[in-house]
Amino acid sequence: TKFEYQMSLEPVKQTCCSPLKHDTCKVLKNEPCGARFGTAIAAVKDLNLDGYNDIVIGSPLEDDHRGAVYIYHGHGHTISKKYTQRIPSGGDGEKVKFFGQSVHGEMDLNDDGLIDVTIGGLGGATLF
Repeated sequence: TKFEYQMSLEPVKQTCCSPLKHDTCKVLKNEPCGARFGTAIAAVKDLNLDGYNDIVIGSPLEDDHRGAVYIYHGHGHTISKKYTQRIPSGGDGEKVKFFGQSVHGEMDLNDDGLIDVTIGGLGGATLF
């Protein structure tokens, strides 16, 4: 398989704290204690209706294992290097954890003319 275009995204800055001392928090860039940014990646059809496909990237360990998902819009033959939208897990993390461990976006499930993105986590799934 030949890749026509290759690019790297800037790491998402995230806060990492020692499990023993939360007053030692610092901002890191995708360190091992981080959010597992990139655990799930899905190329999705044009979310913002600009004619280019987009990318959804899961970060299931972000926010103390609550999780989050990042949307990157396509542009020409590449994608934006800065995310356009961050979708955090709702709630306190007790009912749903690891939000963003799976992502999918291929169909318009509710017939509104827009592609719907399904985001999974331990304990539930969300449709956007």
